[in-house]
Amino acid sequence: ALGVTCVPTPPAPPSGSPQSTRVGRGIRHTLHTNKSVYRRGEIVRITLSKTNITDHEITLRYRTRQIVEITVRNLAGGLVWSFGSGRTFAPSTRVITIFPGGTQVIKEDWRQVDKRGRQVPPGTYVITAVNLGTNVSVSVRIQIR
Repeated sequence: ALGVTCVPTPPAPPSGSPQSTRVGRGIRHTLHTNKSVYRRGEIVRITLSKTNITDHEITLRYRTRQIVEITVRNLAGGLVWSFGSGRTFAPSTRVITIFPGGTQVIKEDWRQVDKRGRQVPPGTYVITAVNLGTNVSVSVRIQIR
């Protein structure tokens, strides 16, 4: 299940883990995983931090209860797994306010399975998180051996 918390300081990515950052609408979006190389079957811990880098509150509005979409693609661009696939999100407006300097942290575990629940083969995969309130996306690459 998607874990969401608000913290005064964003978590530091583990040393050597892949990370990527993009800024959009006054928010610094940082995506990282807990490692860059995984053994088959090992859980991939995905973290997206959204930090307000302005001096005013930022209010994000979402059309459903889903606040982020996380996808995993192979190097050919084929969709392997999607957080939202097979889930139903209530169509109600969700509003999240991030105060100046504040950070919202979203965590999800990917169990290295495809959309049919099968173990994915070894290879390089691109994990992308899209903040559905800003439409800013950020991606990292991992390897499974």
